[in-house]
Amino acid sequence: MIRLLDRNELNNALPLVWKVFCDYEAIGYPEAGKQAFWNAIHSEEYLDMLTAYGSFDDDRLIGIIATRNGGNHIALFFVDGEYHRKGVGRSLWRAMLEDNKAAEIKVHSSVFAADIYKRLGFVQTDGIQEEDGIRYIPMVYVNDPGLPEKTYRYPFGEYVTPLVQQDQTPKEVFVLGVYASAVHARWMCNGETVCQALAVASEPRIFWDGDPEEAKTIIDRISIPVELGKLVPAGRNLNGPSAKVLDEHILAPLGFTREEAWLCDCLPETRLNPGQVKVIKEKYDPLIKRYGLNEVTIPARPSSFCDKKRAEEISEELFRSKASLLVLLGDIPIAQYLNRVSDVPYKSLREYTDLIGYGNRSESIISGRKIEVLPLAHPRQIGALGSHSERWHDAHQEWESRILNSSG
Repeated sequence: MIRLLDRNELNNALPLVWKVFCDYEAIGYPEAGKQAFWNAIHSEEYLDMLTAYGSFDDDRLIGIIATRNGGNHIALFFVDGEYHRKGVGRSLWRAMLEDNKAAEIKVHSSVFAADIYKRLGFVQTDGIQEEDGIRYIPMVYVNDPGLPEKTYRYPFGEYVTPLVQQDQTPKEVFVLGVYASAVHARWMCNGETVCQALAVASEPRIFWDGDPEEAKTIIDRISIPVELGKLVPAGRNLNGPSAKVLDEHILAPLGFTREEAWLCDCLPETRLNPGQVKVIKEKYDPLIKRYGLNEVTIPARPSSFCDKKRAEEISEELFRSKASLLVLLGDIPIAQYLNRVSDVPYKSLREYTDLIGYGNRSESIISGRKIEVLPLAHPRQIGALGSHSERWHDAHQEWESRILNSSG
């Protein structure tokens, strides 16, 4: 349990603060440094400035985090040594962060704790400093006070980040997919695989290629209690498979490179497929209370990905891209985007193919502007990624063959 501490409880927490300081942080400190810290935590004026949260195991205080200056500086952050690497510190940090309105949060980290702060999202702003015999590393965390209320969270704490086109210079082609994917990790414990591919973070870019080194960097920043094992990158085919299909089987046959394409999704955030929902419910949720883990708040995959407002946003991106060709990947971009913004005689890829033929372009009018439209199968179908339709896989292969033969 985590809650705010009153002034008397803060006083009662000082023995814990002092013990953890001496056991882990004060090693190698001169006596002057130890004395300076003692004096600070026993200063009534100093303690009166603090807002403190405590973590309890039944009635026993096992950790404390305290801020000053309106929440923009961490003054105390200590966890009983018996409870290290059990998620106590991260839970305290999250509880404090949810109430914190400061734009940035600074800390003078001990050398011992610097890596811990980095895993929480802090960045180092200078080298090791020393003041009154106390050695510290200045660090800062950029805080969005609205973030916990406005965004969803993955297992083990990462926030969902909307994915948008990074290079917004004019392009030749605009590609519209369905919804953003995620970085997947293999969750292992005691030598066994708990989950082969757990969604744990937002992809760094839209239609990310799953680069293994980049996946490792992202996953390594996620800290989980040692008792729960570790996260490692999922198999190469489980991160970014759609990107390879996009590059090699959609853009390349059309004569475009990734640099010439503006990429977009009907829904620019990830959602949980039934497999992810199942593993979270069965493997992750039962551990939340015991280890102080965050709840997973990402919604399940919906039936609607693009409402009227989102369709207007996509159209604005489309016109800003200057692209003359709009490629739609699968049924959902046709039904939920194109049918909202253009009067076309089809609502699915099947209907389009019956009318015009697979891989053939047509013209549409969007907000009074004429644009070429090319509906194609979703990358899952094209690349035979997991469960897929042989009809669309074969139709796309035939389309690629026609293009290859005509260019040869």
